[in-house]
Amino acid sequence: IVLPSHANTLNVTFGGQILSWMEQCARIASVRISKMNMVMASVENVAFLNSSRVGEVVTVRARVNAVFRSSLEVGVRVEAEDPLSGTWRYCNRAYFTFVLTKADRRRGAALPVIECADDTDLRRMADARSRRERRSARSRRHRRSSTSSLSGLSDCS
Repeated sequence: IVLPSHANTLNVTFGGQILSWMEQCARIASVRISKMNMVMASVENVAFLNSSRVGEVVTVRARVNAVFRSSLEVGVRVEAEDPLSGTWRYCNRAYFTFVLTKADRRRGAALPVIECADDTDLRRMADARSRRERRSARSRRHRRSSTSSLSGLSDCS
């Protein structure tokens, strides 16, 4: 349930609170599948579609979309329900990437293969692979460009 401490002066849930709940749920899903401690490497495509408010029941659902050699992607969806009327809204979504810890990678730990139960699972896995390829390409570009000077950055203090 969204409490006043989770919300701003307009009784709308803080975005950071939503992201925290999403990360916790995604981590639980990653550990349940892997049976190992995993750490979050990235979050992308975060969408704030509708707000949740004080007094509403927030449900956070996570599903592992794809498993790779040492990482996996978890899709997370957030819904808010007005407990008095029973109406609910789709509020947020994001994709989280979790990786094995360095210690587990060093000892050669492997993530389990997941089976696709239906066409929806196959689509989710294909979409996750596409997102992974785009992340890898961005990471390669970033590594090449990070050797340039940091001039132009401003101090926010």
